[in-house]
Amino acid sequence: MDILIYIILWLVFSFIVGSLGKNKNIGFGYAFIISLLFSPLIGLIFVLFSANKINLTDLKIAHEAGVINDEEYKEKIRKVIPTQQDKEDTKKGYIVVGVIIIIMLIIWQIVKLF
Repeated sequence: MDILIYIILWLVFSFIVGSLGKNKNIGFGYAFIISLLFSPLIGLIFVLFSANKINLTDLKIAHEAGVINDEEYKEKIRKVIPTQQDKEDTKKGYIVVGVIIIIMLIIWQIVKLF
């Protein structure tokens, strides 16, 4: 029973680290997977060292101020706005997280029987 509590805490902390990585270049998915596979602490280190995502407002201000030229602006916009593939990958990530949780609950029920 104690092991189940540790597993649930591991998942919760991994999810929290993944959420922290959402606004970073590493993103939610990679931060969550790194936390899940290695440890939430290792995942947190990766998140902290990951650069912040570019904000569209800041990008527009930099373009209007002449800090970046039109070509750089268009290139960075393509990186900021998620593509359809990015959206599909995010959905797949949520499905994987859901399946992992369901498997953990099934294992927990089987362990309770013995």
